[in-house]
Amino acid sequence: MAGDARLTIDTREFDRALVEYAAVSKKDWPTICNDKARDVAFRTIKYLPKALRASILALATKDWWPKFIASKISRGRGFSWTTGRKNKKTHVVRGHYTVDQARAVSKRLLRDRARAVSFMKSAFAKAGQDFPGAKGPRGKTSLTMARGKGRKATAGRQIAEVMVTYLTKRGTKDAKKKEKIAMHGLQKGINFVARDMRKYIARKMRQRARQYSAR
Repeated sequence: MAGDARLTIDTREFDRALVEYAAVSKKDWPTICNDKARDVAFRTIKYLPKALRASILALATKDWWPKFIASKISRGRGFSWTTGRKNKKTHVVRGHYTVDQARAVSKRLLRDRARAVSFMKSAFAKAGQDFPGAKGPRGKTSLTMARGKGRKATAGRQIAEVMVTYLTKRGTKDAKKKEKIAMHGLQKGINFVARDMRKYIARKMRQRARQYSAR
């Protein structure tokens, strides 16, 4: 995942649960890895924050918002963005600015904030769709700037990987913030799947206990 933040994911409980799950499951190891990697990707989406459009747009009505826009424009290199896919055009607002330019910067900032989490969700959805057994239409994963890939485990390569890429402004607070959001959601997704495996293991152990006691 793109970003400068140095955050780690704790997979110790997940790894232990995975090994114990394999001991009571009839599935082979690559299939289990693929199933759980898919589950982690999709579950992470549920734990990413919802980008509520109304609350984000409401930022423009806050007393501090004009000052925030002014600081974005007047500091350093100012504020820039690119429009158009085929005929790209870069817009730069720096130093002195007009009211229309400030409005354009405000509109762009609000749009970027609303789309940031959507890009992450789309990336994890794309990664999950690459694993066997994935359900749901790919139409919901159509954000082209978000890239996600699931690398399947095989008999010769017994590890499954979930890889996502999302855009940040490298070396800025934006990168660290997005990295933190993604990693927080991923950790919760991993923890959920680990607990789910534990429930399955406990159920299988109870079934075996009843079978042996009936003999």
